[in-house]
Amino acid sequence: MTTNFFDVLGVHPMQGRGIVEADARGGVVPDVAIVSHRFWQAHLGSRRDFSSTTLRLDGNPVTIVGVMPPGFQVINATADVWVPASQPPTDRGSHYLTVVARLRHGVTLEQAQTDTDVVTQRIAREFPRDADGLRVRHAPP
Repeated sequence: MTTNFFDVLGVHPMQGRGIVEADARGGVVPDVAIVSHRFWQAHLGSRRDFSSTTLRLDGNPVTIVGVMPPGFQVINATADVWVPASQPPTDRGSHYLTVVARLRHGVTLEQAQTDTDVVTQRIAREFPRDADGLRVRHAPP
């Protein structure tokens, strides 16, 4: 996730802190994480002092810096751990990222879909090989 991910969604950790710019500069492997309320309760026993708690993600130590509020989830995904994205993909054909945005006040889902369809079609024309499988889907909150 990017450093402004929770700001864009208008939600912040209920305990600890969010991800800051310095967290995303650590290299390819993140060293901090934010966990879901569910994870905090089930695996950390709702401990208030979790700052010294380290998880192992893909064999790498990650320090928990924040806990999200109860019920927080993103687009029907059930994630329990969020880490900062330190490097954007360099290959245009990398379609593993999910982009989350908030609509400006007064903009409808239909207007947003029309605008992103134009951009997606332009990308497909300019980079046909790389745009294979690229799609944009708008969903209500």
